[in-house]
Amino acid sequence: MRADKVNDERDIAIKLIGICKAFNGNRALSDVSLTLYKGTVHCIVGENGAGKSTLIKILTGAYIPDSGAIVVDGKSYQRLSPRMSVQTGIEAVYQENILADQLTVAENIFAGREPVNKAGFVSFRTMQQDAESLIHKYGIDLPVLSQVAALTPAQKQFVKILKSISINPRVLILDEPTAMLNIRDNQKVLELVSIFRNEGASIVYISHQLSEVLALADTITVLRDGCVISTRNNENKEVSPQILTQDMVGRPMELLYKRKKINREIKSLFRVENFQVAGYDIENSFSVNQGEITGITGMVGSGRTELLEGIFGYRRKTRGDLYFKGEKLSINCPADAIKKSIGFITEDRQLSGLALSLSVAENITCTALNIFRGFTISPKYELEIAGKAAADTYVKCTSVQQPVQQLSGGNQQKVLLSRWILKSFDMILLDEPSKGVDINAKYEIYTLLEALVAEGKSVLMVSSDMPEVISISDRVLVMRKGKICGELTGSDINETNIINYALGIEHTSLPEGHN
Repeated sequence: MRADKVNDERDIAIKLIGICKAFNGNRALSDVSLTLYKGTVHCIVGENGAGKSTLIKILTGAYIPDSGAIVVDGKSYQRLSPRMSVQTGIEAVYQENILADQLTVAENIFAGREPVNKAGFVSFRTMQQDAESLIHKYGIDLPVLSQVAALTPAQKQFVKILKSISINPRVLILDEPTAMLNIRDNQKVLELVSIFRNEGASIVYISHQLSEVLALADTITVLRDGCVISTRNNENKEVSPQILTQDMVGRPMELLYKRKKINREIKSLFRVENFQVAGYDIENSFSVNQGEITGITGMVGSGRTELLEGIFGYRRKTRGDLYFKGEKLSINCPADAIKKSIGFITEDRQLSGLALSLSVAENITCTALNIFRGFTISPKYELEIAGKAAADTYVKCTSVQQPVQQLSGGNQQKVLLSRWILKSFDMILLDEPSKGVDINAKYEIYTLLEALVAEGKSVLMVSSDMPEVISISDRVLVMRKGKICGELTGSDINETNIINYALGIEHTSLPEGHN
C-alpha cells in the first residue's frame, strides 16, 4: 500500500503523536508526529543533530519520551520498552556492528531464536538450512558457516539486515545502511528495501544520500533542530533535492558543491613509484601535484585505504619509493610521515582518529605540541590556540573544553582537520572525508579543503561518494583489485568513466607514466 493510497486506519503500522525529548535541558525532539504506513518506505532526513537517532531510539525502546504517545493497533502507549518494541514488531539495523564476530552467519541471524529439536537441543542443521533458505530467497551471496569475523563490511551489513527481516517485522528501521558499501552492494540494499516494502513491511529509511532517498521514498520527513520541518509525499518521485536541502538547512543549497578550480602551473609535490603494500602484490605509481585535490575511488576492497595507510606508515610497504618535494622519503611509521609534514585522517575517526575521552582542545593540539614553549603546556594558551583553530574550521561546540565524543560526526571531522591545519602540514591524506557527515558539514569541509589547496597545500583523498569525487577533485585515480586502472582529468571526471574503470567494464590505456 503506497502513501497516497492509504485511506484506512488498518493500513497504519505505527503512529507517533507529539513526541518530545530533552537531555539536560537541551531539546532533542519537539512535538514530533509521524505516521508509518504498511508497505511503504518512509525516509527521514536531516543534518546530524536533527533528532533522527533520538527518534529511532524512542521507537526501539532505548529512550523514554518526555511526552507524547505511540499508537500501535489503535492502542496508545506513553513509551515502548525494548521488549515491547520487539513484541510490536519493530526491528532496527544500526550503523554499528552488533554481530558476534566469533559466531557463524547462521548463528548470528537466528541468535536468541535458535531452532531446537525434539530433545530440546539447538538444531544447527535446521539453523543452517533456514539461513540458506533466507539467503537464497533474497539473492545474497553469504557463506552461512563462516564466522562473521571473516566477512567483509558489506557482508556483515547483509547479515544484520537478514537478522532483522527474518522475524517478519512490522517496522524495519535502516540507519545509513549503504554508508560503507560499494556501488554494486549499494544497489542490492535498495533492491532489498523494495522487496521488503512489497512484502508489506513499513520501512523507515535514514540516509544522508539524497539520491537514495528520492529514488526509494514514498514519504519523506525532514527533521531540523528536533522539529518536523516537512513531510512530503514522494509517490510519483516529484520531490526535488533542492527542496529537501532547503528544508534541511533552512536556506537554498545546491546538491553538488561547485568548486572553482584554478588553472595553475603543474608542480609535482609528491611521487609514488612502484609502490606495493602488504596484502597486495601489485605495484602502483602516481603523483600528487601542489595545490590540487587528487581523488582516489573504486569499489570497497579495491585497495584504496591500504594504499593511503602504506604511504603514511600505518601499513607495511613491501617495495617501492616515495618522493616528497624531490626528496626520497623513508617512512616506516606514522611519526616519520608527520615529521615530513604529511597528515592523515582515517576512515574511522572514532576508532583511530580521535581520543574520544579528551577535549576538543586536546584533540586539536596533540600533534602540534612543538608550538608550546618550555617543559609544560600552559592550559590558558592551549585553550586560546585551540579556540582559534576550532573557529577557523567551523567547529561547533559549547567550548573547546567539551569532550570531543559529544560532538556530531561532522564536527568531529572538522576537529581532525583543525589538528593538521594547526600542524601546518604540506599534504594531507583523507580517507572518506564526509562519511557520516550531514550536508551542511560537508560543504564546510569542502570549503576548508578548497582554501587549503588555494594556499598551495595538497590533498590525496579516498572517497566512495561519487558526487564528492566528481565535484572537488582536480584529478581522479580509479582503483580495481589493488591497481590504479585509470586516471581522469577535466570533463573526463564523470560517473560513467569512473564506474567503467572500477568494474573493469572497458579498458583503455593509461596515461604515460602509470603502470
